[in-house]
Amino acid sequence: MVDFKSLGHNIRKYRVEAALSQDELAEACGCCGSYIGKIENGKSLPSLEIIVKLADALEENVESIVLGEKPMPKCATGASIGK
Repeated sequence: MVDFKSLGHNIRKYRVEAALSQDELAEACGCCGSYIGKIENGKSLPSLEIIVKLADALEENVESIVLGEKPMPKCATGASIGK
């Protein structure tokens, strides 16, 4: 299960890396800046639809947004590279 604070921390991390303000990210997702602030502070849990929009706006995948780490690339056999 994902906790609100970890998810918010991940979103803030990727937003800062993308050099976007909360308002800019909110506009790209069709919501308001105060909602992004609530998500980042662990006070609100976004819907799956909003998580997908956040990932798109931040040019990340949903797994990175939710888990906070980029997935390992996979080779043609489906095994993780580097393991």
